[in-house]
Amino acid sequence: IVVFASHRMEQVEQLCDDICLIASGRVLIAGDLTEVRRRFGRNTVQLGFDGDGDFIAKLAAAGRVEVRSQAEGRAELHLLGDCPPEAVLDAARASTDSLHLFQASYPSLREIFIEAVGGANAQRETQDAN
Repeated sequence: IVVFASHRMEQVEQLCDDICLIASGRVLIAGDLTEVRRRFGRNTVQLGFDGDGDFIAKLAAAGRVEVRSQAEGRAELHLLGDCPPEAVLDAARASTDSLHLFQASYPSLREIFIEAVGGANAQRETQDAN
């Protein structure tokens, strides 16, 4: 067993099979990296398409996605709330001439850490207020 401590989450993802995320002296998440990522769900969608990309603005306006990047015929979207990847796929199929890339992926360890720390901070603030 080798213990590797780092704030550089991309290195942790490359080198580690099991992780333990600690913030303010508290263990927030521990376990197999692949299983941890699966628990957080697929929350990023990459698209490649021909035709109109107006469906992306409609999804964003409805609060279903956040646009991370967009160029002609390409987009990377972050799913919000309970928006499933299939909702983006259905919207893309209905609004584009050709869909040649659709990839739903798990969040990066960096995203997981930010979400976990944010949740822990909110919980701690609630406890402190009581």
